[in-house]
Amino acid sequence: MLFMDLQMENVGGCADLLWEAANAMMSVGRYESALKYLLLLNEMPEHSS
Repeated sequence: MLFMDLQMENVGGCADLLWEAANAMMSVGRYESALKYLLLLNEMPEHSS
């Protein structure tokens, strides 16, 4: 599964999708890709601190 086309304007309120994408990437050893999705999740207003 490829998640490369996810961008902030496309994910809107899809925090669960970002979390699942990050977990999927970590499970196959793609840690840099997982970090990308975790950082996108962190940029979402309802998840930023």
